Amino acid sequence: MTKKQQYRIIYLITLIQAISIIDFMLIMPLGPFLAHSLNIDPNNIGILAGSYMLAGAVIGVLVARRLDRFDRRPIMLFLLAGLAITTFLSTRCYNLTTLLSLRILAGCFGGPISAMVLAIVSDVIPEKERGKAISIVMSAMSISAIIGVPFGLFLANIGSWRTPFYLTSFLCLILFGLTTYLLPTLCDHIKNKQEMKTGFSLWAALHNKKARLAYFCQILNAMASFLIVPNMAIYFTLNLNFPLTGLSLLYIAAGTISFFAMQVVGRLIDKGYSRIILSLFTLTWCLTLLSVFNNSLQNYWQGHLVVPVIAIMFFMMSNVSRRLVLNTLSSKVPKPHQRAGYMSLQVSCVNLAMALGAIGSTFILTTSHNQINHMTDLSILASALAIISLYGGFKLHQLLQLAS
Repeated sequence: MTKKQQYRIIYLITLIQAISIIDFMLIMPLGPFLAHSLNIDPNNIGILAGSYMLAGAVIGVLVARRLDRFDRRPIMLFLLAGLAITTFLSTRCYNLTTLLSLRILAGCFGGPISAMVLAIVSDVIPEKERGKAISIVMSAMSISAIIGVPFGLFLANIGSWRTPFYLTSFLCLILFGLTTYLLPTLCDHIKNKQEMKTGFSLWAALHNKKARLAYFCQILNAMASFLIVPNMAIYFTLNLNFPLTGLSLLYIAAGTISFFAMQVVGRLIDKGYSRIILSLFTLTWCLTLLSVFNNSLQNYWQGHLVVPVIAIMFFMMSNVSRRLVLNTLSSKVPKPHQRAGYMSLQVSCVNLAMALGAIGSTFILTTSHNQINHMTDLSILASALAIISLYGGFKLHQLLQLAS
């Protein structure tokens, strides 16, 4: 496979990852719209986000042993079709219960998409160039923040909360057609019949020290992030008096700086600077949390519209850079015939951690006098988890160096 063919596949799956992330992320900035239109308590937005991820986690564990037995292409087509249908049906919801049910169904398709994307990257890109390739794929989050979420908010403002979901389901269908045309059969992982007899085993993965440590780091990192992420829009609008119509600006700013940061970080990872990057951005992330997402200091930031913009830029840039380092390290753990299963379990662990973080935040936060309380406690907990994940990342890097 030529470089041109490799990167044509990478750009295609980046778009697929982007639409999957948009489908998931839309719930969070649309929180104020859903609260008004469907009479949903703002504290329950985390439950909607968490249910999607929890469904993805459960289905990922159930299908992990099966994914490596088939060509990657038909599996991806099936997942895209399912995501398009369930996202469209979400527009028919009329209360929390119905929306929650459809978000769970959408998560059953959206969760495995991330696993297949990471498996395809590992299939087509050599290990020494994988940092750059994964940074391109992870730029899907930035694309979602720069274009998808702000445009979704724009559509919600001129139409209703349902309008962005109509567009997302339509884009899923377009990507279904592009995948049919552009994604070749990827069967190299199933050619060795002897290896396929062993395949991916959940039990073996949990007894593999490198895999166990990689999952541990990803779980802590994801949980730390999603204690905060679902509640950012509500915190900025209620506690910092940021205008609802300006939320698009926040996501554009965050996505733009994250996109460019990842392109630089991906290349630095391939040059061997993983530990420095992980340390630097863990420190930046924690300082951002403890200074801005802090009820004791929020009076200093109220009325200063630039503060939420700067805060979300540093938050997202640090978040995606830490995740990029951990994803690159983790991609070096599985063997080719175990990649999809390994990645599926990893995505399940991440989704479960994000769900626990999002749902768990609803038990910590309270609302009174039209403000979110206990954000400081949430920031301290998230920072502690991030620091433990940093230590685990160092240990994983050492193990991989010893094994090479």
